[in-house]
Amino acid sequence: MNSIKLKVSLISNFITIFSLILLGVITFIFVKNIVFSSVSTAEMNYLRGASVSLTSFRSNNIDSLDRFSKKVSQLSINRLQSDTMLDNVGPMVSVFRAAHGYLSAYIADPHTGNIVVSNSDSDKEGSDYILYGEKQNYDARTRVWYKGALKTQGIYVSEPYMDQATGLPTFTYSMAIYKNGILVGVLAFDVLTSKLQTMFDELPGRIFSFDENGTVFVSSDHKLLNPNNDELQNLKMIFEGSRNHKDYEPFYYTNVAGDERYVVCAKTGLNTSCVGESLAVINKPVVEIAWKQATIVSIIIVLNVIIMYFIISRMLTPLQFIQQGLLSFFKYI
Repeated sequence: MNSIKLKVSLISNFITIFSLILLGVITFIFVKNIVFSSVSTAEMNYLRGASVSLTSFRSNNIDSLDRFSKKVSQLSINRLQSDTMLDNVGPMVSVFRAAHGYLSAYIADPHTGNIVVSNSDSDKEGSDYILYGEKQNYDARTRVWYKGALKTQGIYVSEPYMDQATGLPTFTYSMAIYKNGILVGVLAFDVLTSKLQTMFDELPGRIFSFDENGTVFVSSDHKLLNPNNDELQNLKMIFEGSRNHKDYEPFYYTNVAGDERYVVCAKTGLNTSCVGESLAVINKPVVEIAWKQATIVSIIIVLNVIIMYFIISRMLTPLQFIQQGLLSFFKYI
């Protein structure tokens, strides 16, 4: 009889244990998918926030230059000539720079290549603006920002570059001005990415943006802005991966430390923004839940074995009496 009790108890417990384990596995997979989906959605929202910041930064600067060009184009051609440009346009350039906090603002004369500029050099001289030209061995017509403005027939935006004076990433925006179909000047200004960096500092997540050459010029993680940072190889893999995937299409890569990471990227103009996280970090709460679940299941299994054994023992007690009665009967016969 004890053998029957034991067998029935084992079969019952085996079924219960199998059911609990199966339920635990299904729950683990379900929770893992939910957590990963939630993290993925959050990362994409962070990335959208970065794209909005980049678009806003670019749009505001383009709008500023466009409005300023309209003011300058209202001047007569005579007032925009080489010999009068310094006095007529200089104050406007200075006010434009001060109003928007740009690194520098300037206008180039297409006939001489001279520029009237308000920048750190003019600040040092105690003047609102100064003239650059032949004396400084300077010709705006040879510069990329000048050629870019003529080529685009609109507003040219440079790739970010390191400003020599500040050592910080900088953009140049430029635009050609025509009057009566005649080129009368090229307006331009330099703006530090510090304004854009301020926007990124307020974004959640580890977000960074590449220029067209794969160099990070703005990031919520400031160490990535260091051209000699220790993650250059990782950043290179991310940049290459972003070129092989669509916007907001997740992909994975293994960094130099052997950590598998999740990444999502999206383009904004010529720039690419990315956000990423370690899969170990993403899966950490899932693993913690799994351990807690395994502990609870183990306790339930132990309790279930004990309880089922006593329940089955009690239920089989009448059978034991019947068995003893039958044995006594046959023994009597």
